[in-house]
Order: sequence, then structure tokens, then C-alpha cells
Amino acid sequence: MRESANVPKRLRAMVLWGAGAASCGGQAAASCPGSPDAAARMLYEQHYGFYRADAGGSAPLAPALRSLLVRDWQCQAPGEVCALGADPWVNAQDGDIHGPIRYVAGAHGARHATVWLHYRFGITAASARQVATRLDLERDPVSSCWLLEDVTGPGGESLRKTLRQFDGYRTP
Repeated sequence: MRESANVPKRLRAMVLWGAGAASCGGQAAASCPGSPDAAARMLYEQHYGFYRADAGGSAPLAPALRSLLVRDWQCQAPGEVCALGADPWVNAQDGDIHGPIRYVAGAHGARHATVWLHYRFGITAASARQVATRLDLERDPVSSCWLLEDVTGPGGESLRKTLRQFDGYRTP
């Protein structure tokens, strides 16, 4: 689903990130972006797969989102498709983000911020259309790091809402 031109750079960044992750939802203090748009860029470039059980552990996630995702990751463990049937960044199973991506800061306060990612999305670059994804961020009161609170893809589907409403989890 991601822009494919920078995969080696992103892979390198993910390895470096994993080696230095600490508190703040797994976020290393040295790499805590100060602005919401820088935090959004870091989330996209270094934690794109945060919603998957095999990739979300070190992502800087707000506690409420992490709690919902942990439940989904446990469901994913045996290879099940659980609450998420599509990539929450784009609300689709197929297609690619065709750059460049513009990060545009929206509403911003001391504890909450919104950042819009504007990009072209489609199966091919020729068929791609302009869309936007909204990231809602929450500032950690201890570290001041921006944490991902929610993702709303181009179709208007909120990740948190999808996770909260899913009732197909197995009960022990």
C-alpha cells in the first residue's frame, strides 16, 4: 500500500527505530518529533504497519488505541483476519500511494492535533486519484511526544471506531 520508491530507506529506519525504542509507547526520546506534522511523517515512514500484530509493538500509540490494537493483535496471532479487513491508512486492500505525500497540520492544541496526509492513491499511477488521510494525535503528558490516537482513511472510516465495533473476537 505504501509508496514503493523508498522501501530500503524505510526498512533501514525501522531497524534503527527498533534498536532505540524506549518509553512513550515505544518511542525513543531522542527521536520524539516536536511538531505534529513531523510526528505524522515519522509514523508514516517508520511505523506504517503499526496496525499489524507483527509490526505494532514499538509504534508511538496513544493508550486507548494501543489497547484496542492489542485485542486485535491477539486475534491475529493464529492468522485470523479480525477487525481490520483493509489497510487503515487508505481504507483499501489493493492499490498504492503514489507520492509525493503532503503533510498538512490541521487543528492543533496543547494536547491534541490533527495532521492530514494528502497523496494520490490507486492501482497504478495513471489511475490514482487525490485523497487524504487524517491522523489524530495526542501529546503524552510525561514525555511530550505525539502519539497516534486515530487514523481516518480516505473513505472516512475511523480505525478506533472499527476496532471498537468489531464483535468477532473469540472469548476464552
